[in-house]
Amino acid sequence: MRTYIGQRPDQQLLGPDGRGGQVYRYSNGGFIAIRGIVQAMTGAGSYEDWVVQNVLTPIGVSGRSTYLPDPGRRYDIRYYQRTLVPARGDPPGTNPHEASWNSCAADMGRLLASLRGTSLLNAASMQAMLTPYPLPYRYDQAARERRPYGGWISLGFDASGPRPRSRLQKNGTYTDHSQAAIVRFEDAAIDVSFQTNTDTAINPVTRRSDRASVWPEAVIANAFNRLIPP
Repeated sequence: MRTYIGQRPDQQLLGPDGRGGQVYRYSNGGFIAIRGIVQAMTGAGSYEDWVVQNVLTPIGVSGRSTYLPDPGRRYDIRYYQRTLVPARGDPPGTNPHEASWNSCAADMGRLLASLRGTSLLNAASMQAMLTPYPLPYRYDQAARERRPYGGWISLGFDASGPRPRSRLQKNGTYTDHSQAAIVRFEDAAIDVSFQTNTDTAINPVTRRSDRASVWPEAVIANAFNRLIPP
């Protein structure tokens, strides 16, 4: 943790003026670091204990259905590749770089619904979380340099294109195994959580999207637009 937080900032990940928050680069590092930070700041027995007590329990979500997986335990869930060929058979949580929660669509729906009011967060925090702010640059991983982007992002959601959309969304994968998405529509008070045990978005061979890719959040948005045209 000290090594991670204490490393010198990459100037290409900062704006030209040296300030952070201007360059988009996807990274799980923050989610891994926050586990130790929350535990240290709150004095909780563990990060998971604190989240269950202060986030999940108040909105009616059980720690039995949403939890951090134990690498030493086998779970009933199995994950599959796009070809539907059973994968390595490793239970969730055994990949050392992963720090992900296991959850279900119903629990994610309850979490999204809780963000329609101020039961979890106060009004100021809600506004800070859900109001998109501009990202003038993105980080080109291949070139290892900052490039113009002109996008937007909301805290906890994906970056979007040149202007804020009428929805906030986030997708996620358990590498080569599964795909999930949450979508919060702003034109109507509708929240959607979708999970599939097949990764339909990334080609497991090339590790990239291709013409056969299907992103769950795009499917949700298309269905919504057919039901309620813009």
